[in-house]
Amino acid sequence: MYKVNTSIIVVLFILLTTNANANIRDFETTRLQSTAGTGIGSILVNETSMLNPAPIVFVPVSSAYYQKGRSKLNGNSSSRTRAFSDGSSQMYLLSDSTTALKGTFSYQDHSENSGRRKRLTSSVANNSGKKTAFGILYRYTMDEYSDNTEKNYHQGILGFTHIYSDQLIIGGTIVDPFLANKEDARTTLGFQYSLTENLFLMLDGGSNFNDDPEENTFFRSALQINFLKGLYLRAGQYHDKINNLKGKSWGISWIGPRLSLEYAYKTSEIISENADYIFQDEQLIETSFSIAIIF
Repeated sequence: MYKVNTSIIVVLFILLTTNANANIRDFETTRLQSTAGTGIGSILVNETSMLNPAPIVFVPVSSAYYQKGRSKLNGNSSSRTRAFSDGSSQMYLLSDSTTALKGTFSYQDHSENSGRRKRLTSSVANNSGKKTAFGILYRYTMDEYSDNTEKNYHQGILGFTHIYSDQLIIGGTIVDPFLANKEDARTTLGFQYSLTENLFLMLDGGSNFNDDPEENTFFRSALQINFLKGLYLRAGQYHDKINNLKGKSWGISWIGPRLSLEYAYKTSEIISENADYIFQDEQLIETSFSIAIIF
């Protein structure tokens, strides 16, 4: 009887510890939320502070960016032993690609399900010819978990962007090559293809190169249409075996000469029943709004 009781206690302890220290999900800009995270092969500015640091080289602009977001759980599984706390997020970002040193600086702060992450990032990029760029992103992360433990670490992201033709752009990244936080290790390759002058297809795919890369894979896809001057509509979907999540998203943005506004809506659910974040019959809903001033 003693052995049985001990086994039960050990199993319960493991389950509770796993649930308490579940990985905190990475922050996404409003645009990335609208495309389900897709964009490794796109020419972006604000997203170079967290995704691919290279493509800012091709957009000579300076801007200040602010984003506010929310997340909540829809549904309540009978498997859940404690309440899921709603999340909130915000980001301040400065970018400049008009000088010789092109890059970004950002401060991110987001909390969800009793965990909180603060992150500082800085990126720099340079071109190699007219069609290729390389970039480096540095990020310092401060994680706080529900059991009052903390984890602080430094990481790097290496990225490249190559404009193959007027229709096709290719990009790739290596996240955390020195394995400061092994769960974050990623290699990603993506592209953007112009189906028509106003319709774009984006595809990203990758894996965790440190942990069973053939099984720990993810795939993302999105479409973007420009149906009025400066007005963009986007939709995306993703399937992430690493985080055991899949979902869909949509968003809209208006980009003017000196001001841009964006809104995104994203839903996520689990792939398999082996979950420690959300459970079967539950859906995570995220919304965000951002504003950018272009100098």
